[in-house]
Amino acid sequence: MNAKLKTILHSAWNEPRHFFFWLAMLSICGFISIAVGAAQAGTPKLFFVYVASGCIVCFVVSFPAFILAWIPPVRRLFSWLLRRKLLALVCLATLVALF
Repeated sequence: MNAKLKTILHSAWNEPRHFFFWLAMLSICGFISIAVGAAQAGTPKLFFVYVASGCIVCFVVSFPAFILAWIPPVRRLFSWLLRRKLLALVCLATLVALF
């Protein structure tokens, strides 16, 4: 694998600003694609509703986290959490379950 691509992928996962930016963008793209799929299907299916809700929750969590990641002490906290990917995944699943 190209060294430059490895560096880009590493910074996108371990840098909190990049991670939450891409998470927000992917959730917007997912919501748009689900909305188009639901419009083409005619009637809203329960699957589309759940996936769209998941995209909305993901955006609601990632956008404030992206803004907070610009504050240096918070960025260090997010960086620490991203290094412990399993812990971050568990926290995210807990937030989704709480909503």
